[in-house]
Amino acid sequence: MPSIRRLLVVMGTIVALSVLVPSASAASHKAFLVTKTCSDNYTCTVQTSSFKDIPQYTVITYVDVLPDSSVQEATVTIKNGSATGVCDFREPDPGTFGTCEFGSGTGRLTQFHLSVVVTGDENGVYSWTGWYWYGNDH
Repeated sequence: MPSIRRLLVVMGTIVALSVLVPSASAASHKAFLVTKTCSDNYTCTVQTSSFKDIPQYTVITYVDVLPDSSVQEATVTIKNGSATGVCDFREPDPGTFGTCEFGSGTGRLTQFHLSVVVTGDENGVYSWTGWYWYGNDH
């Protein structure tokens, strides 16, 4: 019976690790909030930021990926780095304009990841709300 006991210990360890690993990964994700105003559909300026590496007055530029502007490439340019991602405005959830996903960057934003929902108000202030993290985990 020692082999059954050993099997149960191994299975218990696997179950315990599978529970702990996702929570450890989620712990590396940090809340992210940026508000911005846009002079047109292609240039926005950060007004407030919860993330020190993307401070107030940072410029975010957009380039159309699809001809109807429903998918755009977004680039955040900071001193000593940048990050490029894709914003999808095709089928937003109720109360949102769409989502943006960033997978990496350069300089201070190397291995930067960002996943946000885009919302806006009647005054032309848009928000990116979501999570950021550094590294290779997703």
